[in-house]
Amino acid sequence: MNTINQSHSTPYFRSRNISIRKADEICRRVHQEFPVYSNTALETFNNAERKPDCFNFISYVSSQISELRNYYSISNEPSVNVFKMLPGLKKTRVGNCYEQASATCAALELNDYKDASTLYLYAYNPKTNIIKDLDHVVAGVNVKLPKNYKYWNGIDNVEAEHLIKPNNDAIILDTWSGFADYPNQAFVKYQSGKYISEQLEEGDKLMLLPQYKLNLSGTEKKHLTALYPKLLLNENKEKAEKAYAFSFLTVQEFPTEIIDSLKKDYNLKITRPKEEPVQKKTSLFSKVINFISQKIKLS
Repeated sequence: MNTINQSHSTPYFRSRNISIRKADEICRRVHQEFPVYSNTALETFNNAERKPDCFNFISYVSSQISELRNYYSISNEPSVNVFKMLPGLKKTRVGNCYEQASATCAALELNDYKDASTLYLYAYNPKTNIIKDLDHVVAGVNVKLPKNYKYWNGIDNVEAEHLIKPNNDAIILDTWSGFADYPNQAFVKYQSGKYISEQLEEGDKLMLLPQYKLNLSGTEKKHLTALYPKLLLNENKEKAEKAYAFSFLTVQEFPTEIIDSLKKDYNLKITRPKEEPVQKKTSLFSKVINFISQKIKLS
């Protein structure tokens, strides 16, 4: 996914309302928990200043992202893919906007947001009916869909009926670009960025292509909370302590094949290590008494 002008990140947090401040904090926590090298971000450097080793590194990052995507793209269930994606992000430290948007959706659900989903950014011209994929993915909450909305199947061409204009009270979380905001303000940022603006023509309107909502189960949330407690906002920190004591290995509702895969590939620590019993120190006087007692028994 290509870069967005990142000079418009959210300023003056005190001037934003509580919803945007929380969303922005979640973006920050995801970025800190899953710092990644992005081949598309690296490609924004001036070509004339690149050296051969820089090109090689970009190529290496790109290949690692491809391998990671082949690894986690195993299911039509978003939650299954996310469970394989997050350990991969942590281990490889490579990814683009899609990976960070997916991690942001997981963080939103861990913080009790109910309708987190990934959203592709598109341009649509109602006069010409031309649809453009702008090659960027974000996370969103409170995005309302039309009645009887039919999701894009991921195979056929994207049609106008698949695209939505987000409601004003939805929130766009763009961890990769470094901001969270309401759709109108977010679209202004995208249109002022070089990469997006160069793709737009007169009459183009920014639209979103929704993906299926994540909808983690309670079991999955507890496990991810135990693995990534830093994703929780301060107000939800008590959930992390409870999650540490929870092991989904004993819960039948979680798919066995995913458990085996996680254990084999990443050797994940499911719960906090058991504390070793503390041995009481024996005083010198007690040692002497015990020694004498043993001598008396032997005699």
